[in-house]
Amino acid sequence: MPIVGPVYAKVCSKGENGHPDICTYWDAVSAAVLNSMIWADNHNGLVAAFAGIMVAGFTGVLWRSTEKLWAAGEKQHALARDEFNATHRPILSVRNIDIKKSGIDILIWGDIRNPTPNEPLSGQFYIANKGDASARILDAYMCFWTSRRGLPMSRPYEGEGGNLGVPENWIEPGASVPILFSSTLIAVDIGTDTFVDATHQTIFAMGWVEYIDQAGHLRRTAFCRPYVSTKRRFMRSEENDPDYEQEE
Repeated sequence: MPIVGPVYAKVCSKGENGHPDICTYWDAVSAAVLNSMIWADNHNGLVAAFAGIMVAGFTGVLWRSTEKLWAAGEKQHALARDEFNATHRPILSVRNIDIKKSGIDILIWGDIRNPTPNEPLSGQFYIANKGDASARILDAYMCFWTSRRGLPMSRPYEGEGGNLGVPENWIEPGASVPILFSSTLIAVDIGTDTFVDATHQTIFAMGWVEYIDQAGHLRRTAFCRPYVSTKRRFMRSEENDPDYEQEE
């Protein structure tokens, strides 16, 4: 059976000042390592350049990976934000419509007497945020409509721009802001009735509010409140007509 012994290699270093090369014998593995070290020492500039190229390449790969991670993080953040906005949104509602004064005595102990065609009715109401996110009002409109025959098929304010001054600040959840108005009374079938009540004509306060949430989504609330003579207030209709009363 043949016996394989260790393989040796001759390793020489160049002699100085004319002296002969100094050679020694090493086993093959050690000789390979030593020769590599000698070569690297003799070509250190090339080794440094190669190392620089490798570091630059690694840095580029690392930057690209970091950029992809950042883009993925931004996308995840946007998805989380959209999900939050879908489940947490502002909802603006109109409350407490109150006629304060007019050109004639239109309020007598809460009753509305003798509405006059095209008479401006002044007062205020509140816009409340009953949602769970902030909202900023962009525009709002309000008018009054009176009729014996109920609400018309076409909403009286279709195509009208805003006619109310609105606040510029954000409305936080649970907060409300007062809105002043001086709106024209649109008269239909007034006749000669003295009181506005359930047996005669009904007067409606109606309009809309446009606003945005923190994500910039445009939303709109429409309102229509008939005057209830027995309560002496403008109240939400029990019919809750979605064409006139809606919170988008």
